[in-house]
Amino acid sequence: MVRRTKILSILLPPLVALALLTVAGCRAPRRPYLCDPSGLDGSKASSSRPLRDDERLLAAWRCNLRVVEHAAAGKRFSIRELDGARDFFLGLTGLELSTMPSHLGRLPARGIRADLKQLNSWFKRHRERLVWDDASGEIRLASPSEAD
Repeated sequence: MVRRTKILSILLPPLVALALLTVAGCRAPRRPYLCDPSGLDGSKASSSRPLRDDERLLAAWRCNLRVVEHAAAGKRFSIRELDGARDFFLGLTGLELSTMPSHLGRLPARGIRADLKQLNSWFKRHRERLVWDDASGEIRLASPSEAD
């Protein structure tokens, strides 16, 4: 009985602290996703004119690429933003970013710098086939017959 009480007195304070941190973290306001496609429809453009499709396409690509660059360089980034960029590039290019699971979410792994080189190379090869799809509000890769 004494032994069980001693074990509980050792384990209980860290467990309570962890539970309080978890609850506090869940109530923290979430920053909106940095590369939100709704911000690329021209309604939030810095000038009074709406963005053209090619401008929206480049803005979305660059925004997601910047998130990965920040993560690769060890700068501050949001896990939510990295997840969004990871999904964006996987869906568009088929390239999987080097990330590793953690209790916080997916974090950048060692190969993420090499991933940046692959993404830039992919963009150079396929840039002419990228189109902004108004129906979905996303970038997609046009079929070769569409690109002609």
